[in-house]
Amino acid sequence: MDLILSTGSLHDRPFDQIVEEAVRGGFSRLEVMLTTELMERVDVMKAALGHMGVDAPSVHAPFSLDRYITGHDRRWDGSMRKVLGIAEALGAKVIVFHPGHLPLLPFTYGLHLRNMLDNIGDFLPRASKSGVSLAMENVPRPGPFPLLRTRYLAWEPIEMISIFGKLGKKGLKMTLDVSHSSAIGEGVAGEYVRHLGAYLCNVHLSDFDGRVDHLPIGRGRVNFERILRSIRDIRYDGPLTLELSPSYSDAEDLLESRRRIESILTTL
Repeated sequence: MDLILSTGSLHDRPFDQIVEEAVRGGFSRLEVMLTTELMERVDVMKAALGHMGVDAPSVHAPFSLDRYITGHDRRWDGSMRKVLGIAEALGAKVIVFHPGHLPLLPFTYGLHLRNMLDNIGDFLPRASKSGVSLAMENVPRPGPFPLLRTRYLAWEPIEMISIFGKLGKKGLKMTLDVSHSSAIGEGVAGEYVRHLGAYLCNVHLSDFDGRVDHLPIGRGRVNFERILRSIRDIRYDGPLTLELSPSYSDAEDLLESRRRIESILTTL
């Protein structure tokens, strides 16, 4: 399993500085977290990656797309075509994306869900033709106050399992976010691995202390040894992507988190 870094861990820096700090942290492969601004700066990204000899095996679709995926106006499709073009330009083989936002009116849930399934299902053949996988990421439990935490359409394992029952055979893949699953419950990551391990193509690693997610490894209470053993047992050989909050990460945090994960991997 290859350990890579999400540029989201340092997204408050200029992109060339992100790449430089990633290299100082011991990373030569990155998951590029796209923003609205970066979507228009493909040449800048390619130049920074090329200058430092860094690969980008995956990209993360902008969070702004989360509100389009449940619509019927094709805006998600148009935006994802741009994301796919960037993935192709960077040589990425995986696009990570979130399920859509939870509707404020409960009786529209079914409509939003159908729209999301249709949008993903319609786009899967285009991505497959380009040799790129779409990997839906599990998301955290919605908070009690909508303005404080984004509320997602599908956050419970049973909802994700249902989505993959409909779209897994069509090529949909999964990104397991350990911190998000830990925010729901201690055993949720294992539940995802048991039921959706066949679709796993990416794993986001960060810690969770019961209140704050995306912490450096060792700052929370996540049992990484158990989780990494569970994905090893299903013979997962894809990337492990360190994805920290930039509020809690610098070059030393990246190095220490890398050391901790590598130490656990040697004991499995």
